[in-house]
Amino acid sequence: MHRFTLSNLARLIQQLLVGTLLCMSVAACAGGNPTVAMTQGATPSFVRSTMQTGNAAIADEHNGCSSYNGERLYTDNPSGQAQQAIVFAFKANAHGSTLPLCTISYGGLSRPGGMVDDASGKLWVMDSEDISLMVFPHTANGSSPPAQAISGSNTLLVGFEAAGYQGIAVDQAGNVWVPCWYDYNNPYGYLVAFANDASGNVAPVATVGFGDKGVGEHIASPLAVTFDHEGNLYVAEFNPVVVVFTPPFTDTSRPVATWNLPHQDTAQYLSVDSHDNVYVGGQGSIDIFKGGLKSKGVLWRHIPTPRANGFYDVKVDNENHIDAAMVAGYNGINAVGVLRPHASSFDNARYITSPPMRSPPGTLALGL
Repeated sequence: MHRFTLSNLARLIQQLLVGTLLCMSVAACAGGNPTVAMTQGATPSFVRSTMQTGNAAIADEHNGCSSYNGERLYTDNPSGQAQQAIVFAFKANAHGSTLPLCTISYGGLSRPGGMVDDASGKLWVMDSEDISLMVFPHTANGSSPPAQAISGSNTLLVGFEAAGYQGIAVDQAGNVWVPCWYDYNNPYGYLVAFANDASGNVAPVATVGFGDKGVGEHIASPLAVTFDHEGNLYVAEFNPVVVVFTPPFTDTSRPVATWNLPHQDTAQYLSVDSHDNVYVGGQGSIDIFKGGLKSKGVLWRHIPTPRANGFYDVKVDNENHIDAAMVAGYNGINAVGVLRPHASSFDNARYITSPPMRSPPGTLALGL
C-alpha cells in the first residue's frame, strides 16, 4: 500500500485552486476577448483555435458534428451558470480562430471527471458530482439529454470530491472502465466496467479490487485508467504511482508492474499513443514511458509545464500530437496546448484558447 497523508491531500486541494486563483488575475476569465497575439521565440507561435462565445445558444446555430467525420477534440468548461458544464467539440487539426463543431449543453451535466470517445463515436462522460456515467451520440448538439445514463447503487460507482480527476477508458471489447476512489480520506479504490449498451441502474460487467477496496490489488486512490493496444490496463494513483494489469481481468487481479514517478506530485492523467507509449500527466509535467509495459517503468521522456503552470488533462491524438488542458498556459490565458510528436518542451506548442470563461478547460477526449 502506498503512503497516503493528509498533507498530500491538502496539496491536491491546493492544486485544484490554482486555476481559479490564476483566472481571477486575467481579463479573459471575466469575459474579455480571448484572442491572443502570438509572437515568435520561446512564446508559442500561433493560436490554433479561438472561441468567440461561451454561450450555449451557439449549439442551436452551429452543428458541424453531424457532417464532420475527422478526428475531434472534446473539452469541457463551466457554462457560467452554477452547477452546469458545457462540452465543446473542435476539429483536432483546427487552425486559427474557429467556432466549435458543436456544443453539448445538457443541463444535467455538472462536473465531468473524465471523458472518452468509443469506436462508434459515442462520447462517454463521467459526471463525478452527480455520480452518473452519461453517453452522448456522435451527432449530439445542444441541450438534449444523454442517450444512455448509468447510475444507482447497483453500478458501484462513486464520485470524486474534486473536479476533473476520474479519467475513464474503453477496452478492446467496447466496455467502459471507471476508477473509483472509494474513500477520499484513505488510500482505497477499485475499478468498474460497463457494457457498451448499458443504461440505468445496472451492475458492472467487470470489477478489479471491489471486494477488498483495492488492498490486495494495490489500487490506492485511483484517478485515471487507460489501455494500450495489447489490452494492458494502466491505473494512475494519487501518490505518484502507476500500476499495470494484464488481461484477463478479475476482481482479484494483481498488478504485473508498479511505476514510481520521481517527477510527479500525483499521477492524475493517462494516455497512450499509436506506438503504445504511455503518457502520465500530473500538475507539473508529463512523463512518457516508451512501449508502455515493455518500458519496465524506466522513464523515457519528461516534459515540464511552461512557466510552472499546471495541467487538467493530457491526451494524445491519432497523429501523436500531445494535447494538454492547461491552467493559464499562455500569458495567463487558459488553453489547450498542442505539442508536436516527440516534443520535449512547450517551446513550439500551438494553443487552443478557451472561450470566455471563469476557469480553465477541463477533461479532454479525442475520437472520430
